[in-house]
Amino acid sequence: MNKLINEILKHQQTAIDKNYLVFGTYLQGSQNYKLDLPTSDVDTKTIVIPTFEDIALNRKPISTTHILDDNSHDDQKDIRLMFSTFHKQNINFLEILFTDYYIPNPIFKEENEELREMADDIAQISERRLISCIKGMAYEKFKALEHPYPATIDKIKKFGYDPKQLHHILRLQEFIQRLYNGEKFRDCLVSKNVQYLTSVKAGFIDLETARVIASLSVNEIVSIAVKFDQDEKVNNDTIDRMNELLIRVLKKSLRLEINSN
Repeated sequence: MNKLINEILKHQQTAIDKNYLVFGTYLQGSQNYKLDLPTSDVDTKTIVIPTFEDIALNRKPISTTHILDDNSHDDQKDIRLMFSTFHKQNINFLEILFTDYYIPNPIFKEENEELREMADDIAQISERRLISCIKGMAYEKFKALEHPYPATIDKIKKFGYDPKQLHHILRLQEFIQRLYNGEKFRDCLVSKNVQYLTSVKAGFIDLETARVIASLSVNEIVSIAVKFDQDEKVNNDTIDRMNELLIRVLKKSLRLEINSN
């Protein structure tokens, strides 16, 4: 745990070094799912707050990825964009609301806690958007299974495919099935088959079997997805609460900035 916190601190410092006002930095990825290997990177997302000039001059909100020397990543994003992304229900962003590993800016500790208390509601803003995101991710992982991207070409040469993509597909299949069965988003994040998925990620399945499993799993994800309500129902009460929190954070940061000048 201390190692993770130290890594998160290091990532947060890269945003501070750019003179960004940090709201908080949050662990993202395999450690949150208990699916990390000894070789797994520590990746994070940092929420940053715009300055008065950023808002007054209508500057483009910050959205960048800082790559550290050890090839770990910190996605640094304006709080306005991050909240908008939460509305879109992308699992890779929603997960940071549930992580046990995060470092808030002490100035915004109370607001961080409030955001985390809203996590379950935020993850239910739109079931249709969430299910659409899961399907999209499954298709993306399937497409990447045997594609020799620069970052995965060594795995393709070794296994004939990227085992990490297969484990993602299987994780998404379990996630959507458990969600359909009525389990909460936060519970679905951690697999009930961690040992098996970790083995899959390590590459113990041969290429031909991997192809069959991936195809069957994606088809199962699609078949489960159609069982959900297809109507667009949006939880506007939660969006209103998020907007109220966003406004309070921006007001607080602007007061601090004005008082320091």
